Amino acid sequence: MLWRKKKQICEHEWFDLESREEYVDHTTCGIPVGRFEDVMHIYCPKCDARKMVSELEGRLIIKAHEIKTQYKNRCNEIY
Repeated sequence: MLWRKKKQICEHEWFDLESREEYVDHTTCGIPVGRFEDVMHIYCPKCDARKMVSELEGRLIIKAHEIKTQYKNRCNEIY
């Protein structure tokens, strides 16, 4: 019987890709540069996942991650 290695599921930590790179190549996602200005690219440094979302959704995802991290750190201080 073959045992398969269980695939690790990453708990993504989303960050703004444009804050890490000076220029985001929209040709890789099929969006022409300058066509949509409310598009945001987010990435996870742990697994290098990348995702294209609307700017509003991207800001909400990043803010939610910041809040989650703050509560996680606060819980670790208590215990």
